Amino acid sequence: MRRSLQPTTCELGRTRHRRPVAIVVAVSLVVLLAGLAGASEPAGATAPGPVTHIIGGTAVPDGKYPFQAALLDLTRGGNDWNMQICGASLIAPSWILTAAHCVEEGGVVTAPVDAAIVLGRTVLKRKWGERHVVDGIFPSSRYNENTDADDVALIHLAVPSAYAPIRVAQVSDDGYEAAGTMLTVIGWGDTIAVPPFVDPTDLFYPQRMREVQVPVVSDATCGAAYSAVHEPLALGKTLCAGAPGLDACYGDSGGPLFATTPTGIVEMGIVASGEGCGAAGYAGTYTEVNARSVRNFIRTTMAANP
Repeated sequence: MRRSLQPTTCELGRTRHRRPVAIVVAVSLVVLLAGLAGASEPAGATAPGPVTHIIGGTAVPDGKYPFQAALLDLTRGGNDWNMQICGASLIAPSWILTAAHCVEEGGVVTAPVDAAIVLGRTVLKRKWGERHVVDGIFPSSRYNENTDADDVALIHLAVPSAYAPIRVAQVSDDGYEAAGTMLTVIGWGDTIAVPPFVDPTDLFYPQRMREVQVPVVSDATCGAAYSAVHEPLALGKTLCAGAPGLDACYGDSGGPLFATTPTGIVEMGIVASGEGCGAAGYAGTYTEVNARSVRNFIRTTMAANP
């Protein structure tokens, strides 16, 4: 089952489309030592209790990524950590970019009154930063939940943010999509690796934002892997990135995948989906923001809703 990177009700209230994305850097010392000792265990075996050695990424210092947004589902109740379901990014003073699957399910779009946006906050339970009322939610009409094509949406803030937006990639930034390029993904998603083709049973959502660098995987390699398990990708609109133990996961959906360039940070992708979290052979999949249909959606939606 392809994960969407937004948590669902069966995932402790965190969603991700086919698989929501939490940032996973899964390097298991226990498995490594067992292998050196000649021990083995069945594929997919799960150790009892919390697996604290398969947590991932590194904690983000306060204030490092003020453009990172938390999308809250106000119908869940509780504090902002409880209500966070997806990541997102500030791309203009009044505009938030996220994944369509974070705001639309079965053709029904989330009502603005049921959502809120938090910006400039690294630890979700703290009261720092900005908390915004939402007055418009616009998923792409081209979104296809079977292929994740055009998995993109815009959210309009009732009051503009004071934070500096992240720059969204244009065609001139295509070089950062080359295979092997290291990009960064951030979020508050699950930090426990999830094998492919299983429903997760152990998930952990941190309060503090985490980050991890992931290598870009070529369209040919990524497309072949997913086609082989009958999960076609919309190549040309999808950017793949990740490696065994390096990934996003449940709860990271909608967040930015970005390059650090000589002129600043540039968003290259939106956390969308994938098979498992940090699973060998299955890179995370991201909506490619400089794909023509995605660029046009962003431009025309913002122009039509000033």
